[in-house]
Amino acid sequence: MTEKMTTSDQPHEGHKDPDPSEPLNAQEQAPQASAYARSEATYIDKLSMWAQSENGIAFLAALGLFLFFGTLWLVNDEIVNANQKPQVAASADQQNALQADLDAVDPVLALIKGAPVTLSSIEEYARQSGALAEDERLTAVEAIEKNLVAELVDQRLLAMAAREKGVAQKPDVQKRLAVAQERILSAAMLDAEMDALVTDDVIREIYNQQRTALAQGDEVLARHIVLEDAKTAVDLMNALNQGVEFEDVVETFSDDRATKFKGGNLGYFTYSMVERPLAEAAFNTKIGEYAELFQTSKGWHILQVQGRRPVRPPSFKSSKPRIEQFLQLKAVEVTTQKLREEGEVVFATIQKVEPAKDENVANVASEEAASEEKTNEETLDKDKEPME
Repeated sequence: MTEKMTTSDQPHEGHKDPDPSEPLNAQEQAPQASAYARSEATYIDKLSMWAQSENGIAFLAALGLFLFFGTLWLVNDEIVNANQKPQVAASADQQNALQADLDAVDPVLALIKGAPVTLSSIEEYARQSGALAEDERLTAVEAIEKNLVAELVDQRLLAMAAREKGVAQKPDVQKRLAVAQERILSAAMLDAEMDALVTDDVIREIYNQQRTALAQGDEVLARHIVLEDAKTAVDLMNALNQGVEFEDVVETFSDDRATKFKGGNLGYFTYSMVERPLAEAAFNTKIGEYAELFQTSKGWHILQVQGRRPVRPPSFKSSKPRIEQFLQLKAVEVTTQKLREEGEVVFATIQKVEPAKDENVANVASEEAASEEKTNEETLDKDKEPME
């Protein structure tokens, strides 16, 4: 049987069913908020109980460690990226630049705050330190392998630090720098003067003069025996004239250690190369004969002439170093003498003062000498007395 709706159950005019899309009013929201709060509280209680359980504690501990190390890794990665990436890029650029310069005429082998350290500067450092001869050259590979690049870099860094920290301004350092500067400048000045005075034309002119002079004379080949006393020299000369072989006696009797083990051979020599008595004896004796006995500062000589020939001048190539050295020494002498005169140099002299003699000491010495002389006279007189 169908129930009839009462007037209260029937929808009154103007009534609408609620629209889910429309917001609830305050009265409608209150019951729902209360239900959500109770549900959230229940969830938190359950989570708290789980967290206090054995599984919950283990999980949370593992999670804490994971977060801790993960944070450290991220921070470290940021620091490395911030500090290293620009440096790696700069280093790569520098290495590419240095690699490219290795093929240059004067390659750059290092950089100090952007300033180049070239191969030529390393060569000069090596020469000054004695690691490289004056006529030697250095390659980039050798400079690196011999650690010369690192040595020069360290030296420059130390010098830079000395200037920055005021060490270079200390009085003793300033004195040493002044002396080093004067030494370098004086050497450079002499080099400039020698370059001007010692030329190939001058060397050639001197060589031609010497060659002309040498071509006018002869040179003699001889051998000798040097003896300490004249009597031994006479006896040995007689033995040689009677047929004793020169080779059999030279090593035994000669006092000239430079030639006695070489058969007494003096080689070829010119008149001006030996002492005058030896030159006169050699150049006045025929080939194969013995010269008259003569004496030099070394002793008495028995000399036999073995050959004679016109002087053969040395070649220009072999003479050039000797002439060049002579001219260099002459250039130093001329330059320094000229500068002394221009500089009005006056050298101090030191007058030696004889120490004062002690009169007492002199008197004692005189008395001792007189006493000794008297004793000697008495001894002589006693020796002259006739024996009984």
